[in-house]
Amino acid sequence: VNMGDIEVARFGDVPPEVVRGVEIGLAAPSCQPFSLANPNARGLDDVRAWHLVDTPLTFAKFPNLLRTSVENVLGCRQGKALAYYRCLMSQIDHYVYEPEVLFGPTLGVSMLRTRLFIDSERLDVKRILPPLPPLVCGREQAAHVRNSLVSHEEVFRRERECVYQV
Repeated sequence: VNMGDIEVARFGDVPPEVVRGVEIGLAAPSCQPFSLANPNARGLDDVRAWHLVDTPLTFAKFPNLLRTSVENVLGCRQGKALAYYRCLMSQIDHYVYEPEVLFGPTLGVSMLRTRLFIDSERLDVKRILPPLPPLVCGREQAAHVRNSLVSHEEVFRRERECVYQV
């Protein structure tokens, strides 16, 4: 959560007036327990997996929170951790949308990684506003960075066109 130029040693040290002013919460809990690339991924048997499950407990400390977004890996899309997360978010009157799967280059990121975004919104807000648009709404699939590279001959040709000043 971006709380401006406030330096705190612990979350509990955040001034109450700042907590009341936060309307959007973002979180990126540990992904190793859910990573499909991790042959030792253990899900909820890994203590780090509980960072995802505990996220609603942190969000609950912000009484005016309207929307949240949690970023993680594709592997947490199903299973108990997400079910617990949904249940706890409902306890703070948030509706959790179906997780959205994003491939890094879709958003212009050069890393070939698939990420999961789990968005929620407070129920009273959801009742009066249209559904949240998908993150990739209106975006074209970005080209891979390799498609933008030029040959070394072209680099040398362009270098000859440069003017150097010392």
